[in-house]
Amino acid sequence: EKREYRECLVWNRKVLAEILDAPTGSLVLLGAYGGYHVTEGTATPLSLKESVPLLRQTAGNELKALAEDGVRTSVFEEIFASPRPVPSCIDRLGADDCSFVPQSDPVDLLRGLPATEPMIEARHLQCPAIPCPVVRDGVITMRDDLHLTAAFSASFAPTIAASIDQMLATPSL
Repeated sequence: EKREYRECLVWNRKVLAEILDAPTGSLVLLGAYGGYHVTEGTATPLSLKESVPLLRQTAGNELKALAEDGVRTSVFEEIFASPRPVPSCIDRLGADDCSFVPQSDPVDLLRGLPATEPMIEARHLQCPAIPCPVVRDGVITMRDDLHLTAAFSASFAPTIAASIDQMLATPSL
């Protein structure tokens, strides 16, 4: 029997509670995956082409509302997806021979929306050259085709933290 997937809902509720309790001067960082399909009333998913404008509109409204409340916001660039699950590629080809060429740019739902701070660029951290290596400095980069591993994310966390620190050190407009 398949269990109900609730992890995202639980995580979203936790994060929203933390945002509401955040001290003045905090920065809210938004990220989005451009492959989600909106489901409207009938539980029939809209196509990706139909979903993207609705998701962008919702995100834009949230960013505007946060800015009106004096909250600083930034958006996180979406990472590249692998055309196949990385662990199975490593199993089949070995770490040295497994890499991928992004099939297309990810759909950046948040690029160009009214955040108060610059976008945090991440693709160059994930993929410094094409083809994208799936093992860097002995660390597997992705746990499937869409998600970075915790260990790899931690490896570039100091770079992201420096970007955030720089934003927070600069007075808001």
